[in-house]
Formats: sequence, C-alpha cells, structure tokens
Amino acid sequence: MLTQTDRHQNFHTYSFRSFVEHLLVLMSILASGSLYYTTSSDLFLLLYFSICMGAFILLKKFTLSKYYFHYALISIGFLLMHPLLLGNFDISNIYFGYSIRIACFLSVISILGHQRFSLTYLRVMLFVCFFNLILHISNVYLFQFSQLIPSFLPDLESWDGYTYKNYIFYFARIGIDGNSVSHSSFIRNIGIFWEGGAYQYFLNIALILSLYVKKNPIFSFPNWIFVISIITTFSTTGYLIMAVVLASIVMGKSSKRMFFVKILIIIPLLLTVLLSPVIFNKLFDSDSREYVGSTQRRVLDTVVDYNVFRDNPLLGIGLGNLEGWKSYSAQLSGGTSSSNGLTNYLSKIGLLGFLITLYPFMRFDLKDKMNQMILLCNILSILSQNFMLTPIFLLSMSLLHQKGFATPLLFRILAFIRTHFHRYPLSSESRSFQNL
Repeated sequence: MLTQTDRHQNFHTYSFRSFVEHLLVLMSILASGSLYYTTSSDLFLLLYFSICMGAFILLKKFTLSKYYFHYALISIGFLLMHPLLLGNFDISNIYFGYSIRIACFLSVISILGHQRFSLTYLRVMLFVCFFNLILHISNVYLFQFSQLIPSFLPDLESWDGYTYKNYIFYFARIGIDGNSVSHSSFIRNIGIFWEGGAYQYFLNIALILSLYVKKNPIFSFPNWIFVISIITTFSTTGYLIMAVVLASIVMGKSSKRMFFVKILIIIPLLLTVLLSPVIFNKLFDSDSREYVGSTQRRVLDTVVDYNVFRDNPLLGIGLGNLEGWKSYSAQLSGGTSSSNGLTNYLSKIGLLGFLITLYPFMRFDLKDKMNQMILLCNILSILSQNFMLTPIFLLSMSLLHQKGFATPLLFRILAFIRTHFHRYPLSSESRSFQNL
C-alpha cells in the first residue's frame, strides 16, 4: 500500500512528465513555422533540440522506436551528404536545420507515442485557439484591452520580411502606416503563423484528432472552437479540408434522429462555406483579385518547380538554393519563391532525396477514416504551404502507422537477399571464391 510520501512523489513525477510532454508538443508546433521560429530560427531550433535531449535524459519511461530511429539515421545521413553530392557547400546550414527537426521528431514520438501525442496536441491547440479567438475578436472588433499587449513585447518577422505585432497567441501584420493590414475588407486570423493558410493546417489537424481520437461529439465545445477559428482564417484550403472532415462525420454512423439534426445544421453550413467568396472567387472567378493573386500564382509556381525538377530529377538543385530557383522563375515570369511546398521540395531534394526522407509515410491503411482525413489535410496543405519535414508534418503523418509499421523498402530488399541465400546456400566453388 502506498504511503502518503509515495503518493506525493508519484504526483510530482506525473506532473513534471505532463509538463514536459506539453512543452514538447508546444515547441513542435512553434518550430513548424510559427513567427516565434521564423524571427530567430537558428536559436529556436537549438532550444527545441536542447529541450528534446533534456527530456530524453530526465524522463526514464520511453520507448525508442526502432522504425523511426532507422528512418532518422538514413534521412539525416542523406541530408548531410546532399550538399557534397551537389558540390554546393553554401547551402549546408539549412540541412543541419532539417536534420535537427528529424531528430526532434524522433525524440517526441518516442517519448509520447501516438496516443499521448494526439491527446496532448489537442489540449495544447485548444488552449492556444481559445485565447487566440479572444485576442482576434478584440483586435478586429473591440480595439480595447488587447492593444496594450504589443507595447510590452517585441515585434516579430516572417520569412519574407513582413513585421507583425505580438499579442502572444495572436499576431497582426503591420503596414507602412503602422496599423494592421486588412485583406479584401476583412482581417484574417493568422494565429501564431504568417498567414491564415498556415494556421488552418494546425487547426484542421486538431479538429480531426478531436473527432476521431478523442471522439468528441460534433457539436462539442472544442470542435466549435476549432471550426470558428478555421472560419476566421479565410483560407480556401482550410475551408475545403474542414468541409470534407465535417461531411465525413455527418455521413458516418449515427442514429436516425441525430443524422437528420446533423443534416439540418451541418449541410447548410458546408454549402455556405463552399459557396463563400473565399472559395468561389479563388477557384472559379478568373477576373477576381483572389484568383489572380492566389490561384494563378500557385499554378505558375508549380510550373517553375516542374521545370527545375525536369532538369535535375535525381538530386534536385539543393535545399536553400533560392538563387537557382529564381533563375528558372525569371525565365517564366514567376515570383521570388514557390508557394507549392510539395513540388518545391521535390525540385530541390530530387527524386532520390524525396524517397529517402519520406519513405515511412508512403504506405498506410487508407480504409481507416482518420488516415484519410489526415492524409487529405497534409496533401492539400503542403500544396499551398511549405510544411515539408516540419515536426508537426512528420508527427501527424506518423499517425498513419500507429496500428502497425510498414517495413522500409531498403530493409525488405536486404531481408529478401538474406532469405534467398539462406534457402540456396553457396556452392563449394562459390565459398572458395568468397574466401579469396
């Protein structure tokens, strides 16, 4: 029977572990492209890596995943060799950053596991979203109590050099006149990221985990917070993902009474979202500013990436080789950077690097509804944002394998060779030749 001292000790141990787990998930979210990260990426990555290594030392109970350990070794080895293969050492620093991200991913998934990561991510995002919504409403509609917060905090910067006011859980872009920038007569909720299209990715992942892992009812408080937050991002991709996720729940198993209730409430909401200017203008109105500035640009970025990949299919031009990409873009009258994270990553890492760094996530059970939603969310999001090899991208994609790991192709080939020679032993001539 446990004494009172033992109970206190167990409580403190559990509290400390819970704090570390929530800190690891929060840092994983922030290191996946938040403005806290982009303002000082090198220092932030070192802090993130230090916390992960400290958690490994302090927390005794964890299971190191051999599957992802092998993946981390192979991927990091290739990333560190890639500049050497290209003969371009000016871009080597970015490879260390990607290597640290993969190492941190290995730490987090080994310490938390899939189930604990999912539930912890849900709690962290709900906390962030709740305060973000309050600050967003205050900043856009009330202009009262939250205006004092940025005066005590430093401004933050995005990759493209824009400056943002810091409200801790909410950022507002600063224009030339020093005021918040509005887009098409509305202010998008960008959360703690550089734009609403990035914030929606983390919100939709949280919505999927709330519905499929936590199994919260569709009208529960967390789901309302996530849905309202997604609506405030005014993100076309976010709206499409949310519509599919909610529709999958509505059309799922339920009582006849609840089915009709869902139909009466959710279907009108989905139609309103899909027919809203946020989606309709970008996809169907070729004369609108949204179509020219977003859809047309993304198509052109994809064409540029294709041309880069066509000329450098095996190894690409190198991660961080922005000047090389711009030379192709200038010939096609494109922009200064690509908005298609998937094709841009393929053009810079090449087909070989693409397969090596992403092979664990290429086999999964598509019959599982949650897997379908997570895969949809990741594919649509990386087609419009650069989330490749970020911690949350790796962690969310790893959820596709939580019921059983697919054996890596390299290991399956080695196992086949070993089995083949075990069944058909070498002849005496072969053995004598092998001993030479």
